[in-house]
Amino acid sequence: MDDLIKKVKDTAQKAASREKILPFLRVCVMNIHLSLLNMLLVYEQNQEAKTVCGKAAWERMGRTLKNNANPIEIMFPEIKPDQEEKYIPVKVYDYADTEGVNIQRNRKQVVYADRITQLTGATWELVPEDALNDSFDRGFYDEVKNVFYLSELCLEIQKEQTILSFYIDYLMQKKRVENKLVKMAVCYVIYERFQLKHTIVKALFGKLEKMSPAEKWEFLKSVRSISKQVIDDMEGYTLDFNETAFLNNLMATDEPETIKRLLAQAAENVRCVDLREDLLLLKEKLMSVKADCVKELWQKKCQMQLYSFPPFRLEMNDMDYLWEERRIYDAE
Repeated sequence: MDDLIKKVKDTAQKAASREKILPFLRVCVMNIHLSLLNMLLVYEQNQEAKTVCGKAAWERMGRTLKNNANPIEIMFPEIKPDQEEKYIPVKVYDYADTEGVNIQRNRKQVVYADRITQLTGATWELVPEDALNDSFDRGFYDEVKNVFYLSELCLEIQKEQTILSFYIDYLMQKKRVENKLVKMAVCYVIYERFQLKHTIVKALFGKLEKMSPAEKWEFLKSVRSISKQVIDDMEGYTLDFNETAFLNNLMATDEPETIKRLLAQAAENVRCVDLREDLLLLKEKLMSVKADCVKELWQKKCQMQLYSFPPFRLEMNDMDYLWEERRIYDAE
């Protein structure tokens, strides 16, 4: 475990550099469900990777591995009650190493401003361009009034980019992350994910070279965390790779209370901070989805549809989810 963490943190130092940051962020775009540890493992082995999946998952989607397919080895966290954590190697493959049915990702139709209003309770106000000073050329978020002020000019130019940028500001304030490079990196991931035009280039990340190793690790961790939060909020809840790994080990029953108890026991035995955070997030997700979620997950497991790639999306009451998220924010 210690050797694995050291290896990954060495990779993080390369990724969090002016020359290498954009390839790492491109890996993040379609693999946001991976933990930071596994993102870095994918990045280390194939900086051109777009979407990685297991062999069986690709075959279910109508694609097979090419003869010269190169496996990418990531680590599956095996967590069981009364045992310390350990990692098991798992082989996945990039889309480019498969052939068959052409899989196109349909962009989900979301009115971002409406979605953000539901999540935050904030309102939107249009203001004339001349009412904003140079530092707020497109608008800003007022935390005291819980209002997003949007320049009228944005109705015609990059409206979606600006609205998502404001929501990133909102999340960063809530998470108490004050780093312009984090904001820039998250914007890159989100704009690429939602296929929006942007002008973010590697030259803007020059200040990464001045960061210490610890600061670079926290930088990448924040980028992954905030990017996944935005994507989940806009597209819907997804179980990430670590969470499905935990369920794979723990779900031997369809009794919700038993599963929660097993999750709590595992969380007490986990030493790795990242794994503990994933366990706590998983418990929150299971509590906020519809009542028969555990039964549904159990059925999916029996059908072998849950614990492989692509990640499984939880079905839930939309407004219950939105208000649960807002409750978490307000409690901070």
